[in-house]
Amino acid sequence: MKRKNNTMKSKYRDRKLQMELLKQAKMGSKEARDMLVEINQGLVFSIARRYAFLQDNLADLVAEGNMGLLKAIEKYDPKKHAKFGTYAYFWVKKYIMRAATDQSITAPENVQKLKAKYKNALEKFRMEKDRYPKNSEIASILKVSPKTFSRYRNYFESIK
Repeated sequence: MKRKNNTMKSKYRDRKLQMELLKQAKMGSKEARDMLVEINQGLVFSIARRYAFLQDNLADLVAEGNMGLLKAIEKYDPKKHAKFGTYAYFWVKKYIMRAATDQSITAPENVQKLKAKYKNALEKFRMEKDRYPKNSEIASILKVSPKTFSRYRNYFESIK
């Protein structure tokens, strides 16, 4: 019980620190803004990793995610009672998705071909069986492992 209580106190202190840094950043403190960016790098990286197919793309997407994080810092309003991380998630994902759909950051050719096969297989399956396929079913149709399919599924469905 003691451990849980310490964790809760730690989260409260972290949230309190973030709120203080957000106030300072709103008043123009570059140090506070940089600290907030550093504190939230895990969020940016976790979102960017979902949409990166090459190591080079990951760096580009993290950079774009950081731009979204800066936008979140600029626009965040604590009076709306949303956690900053929840609010920042929207902006970070928006910037990363925009960069991922941009022509300058493209998926490898084999992934693009797999995406085309996925779209065709999905449509054919839905017409034949009148339902959406399970992940394992579509993975077997595409002749890839379920793990590989789940890795690329967000990309297949989010980028038109």
